[in-house]
Amino acid sequence: RGISGYKRISWDEALDLVAGEIQRQKRVHGPGSIVIPMSSHHQWGNVGYYLSSLMRFGNLIGFTRMAANPDSWEGWYWGAMHHWGHAQRVGIAGNYGTVEDCLQEAELMVFWSSDPESTNGAYMGFEGTQRRLWAKELGIQFVHIDPHYNPTAQLLGGRWIPIRPQTDAALAIAIMYVWVVENLYDADYVATRTSGFDDWRHYLLGTHDGVPKSPEWQVSETAVPAREVRDLARLWAGKKTYLAVGAAGSGFGGAGRGACGAQWARCMVMMMAMRGLGKPGVN
Repeated sequence: RGISGYKRISWDEALDLVAGEIQRQKRVHGPGSIVIPMSSHHQWGNVGYYLSSLMRFGNLIGFTRMAANPDSWEGWYWGAMHHWGHAQRVGIAGNYGTVEDCLQEAELMVFWSSDPESTNGAYMGFEGTQRRLWAKELGIQFVHIDPHYNPTAQLLGGRWIPIRPQTDAALAIAIMYVWVVENLYDADYVATRTSGFDDWRHYLLGTHDGVPKSPEWQVSETAVPAREVRDLARLWAGKKTYLAVGAAGSGFGGAGRGACGAQWARCMVMMMAMRGLGKPGVN
């Protein structure tokens, strides 16, 4: 089935070959030309871990350290943190201690690029499933924005809005446009808890570029009908809403990992700010 082109050599020959190439590289190009990358999710053990024999070896010979991209949450890291104004939790919103508030106060849960029944977190198992079923028993409504009719939507029911992958930011922007035009956002919260909203308002209305970011504007990109965008914007604004974003519902993965992930993550923060983030039932 073919010829590999490789030939078997001894460990001693391999050691001499690799050591010789390292010495040649340093001699010809300098020690900075040797790059050692580390896994972003560091692989435990004596080689891949941050505090490992590999890093010790690199320090001895001289090398350039490659800092890995935060590939679990890059949309938040590169986008959302600039809207929070800090880098805490690498841009992802804190969601600890909110279960009681959610079950007591929330009226709507929006799962956006979020399928926690499939991606239920590293250690919690199906603990969250029971809580979501409690939310269903309490009559909290559900909306699922996802290209797929995912297992979470199948289990909980509610409204499913299919969307073309990687166009989520356009949908979010159009929803915020409706909130501004119909005065459905929390104006007092925006005025007292945020900065820069006037510039964002001008962008949404198109006063700078002549392009209003209306529900009609986003249709060709997302394939979500304009009437559905308006319905969702009004439903969201009329209820105390919890937003579940990305894998496990807490930001990691999901749309934040895609080509436009930074824009989507930024939009998620701005949407919650426009709805009064942190008020009872809004998180």
